[in-house]
Amino acid sequence: MSIGLVWDAENPSADEIQAFLNIVDTSLLQQDLFDDVVDSSSGSFPPKTMAEKKKRREMEETCELNLTAIVCYYGRHYSTFVVDRRTNEDWIYVEDSQIIEVGRWPDVVEKCVQSRRQPLLLIYAQVHCRPLDRRKAPRDTWRPTVTTLQPRTSADGDNRMVSRPASSSRPIKKTNQ
Repeated sequence: MSIGLVWDAENPSADEIQAFLNIVDTSLLQQDLFDDVVDSSSGSFPPKTMAEKKKRREMEETCELNLTAIVCYYGRHYSTFVVDRRTNEDWIYVEDSQIIEVGRWPDVVEKCVQSRRQPLLLIYAQVHCRPLDRRKAPRDTWRPTVTTLQPRTSADGDNRMVSRPASSSRPIKKTNQ
């Protein structure tokens, strides 16, 4: 799950960033966010049998999400803090070609505040999920047709915006690297 943020100020103060990061929960329960938490394996809804009710109760207890990444912005530049999957507690800072070990969550907060990096996107993931197997990922992907608005002068001299395809849909061959 991701949460996108919009800031009132283009360059918030260090105090504003600190105040925001102080209220960010690094762990959330889905049932605290949504009225209903269900997955396809939980049976019918509402649960009819005792087995379905028990399975649903167990599932709701395990729908925990942990903050796994934060995309930040500063001075026309984006960077990311990512949880190290080896420890699930330590954080790594990724900016361009730099990868820096940061430490724990308080260290992430301190680095954001000191460098005035604005969190723009918070990404949460289930705690007990397995990473995706890249070998089972699709080999081909499709690029959607993009339509742009382009100016066109009509016969009476009015400038109007018309829709024109910017590119055609075509498969992109992915390589396994």
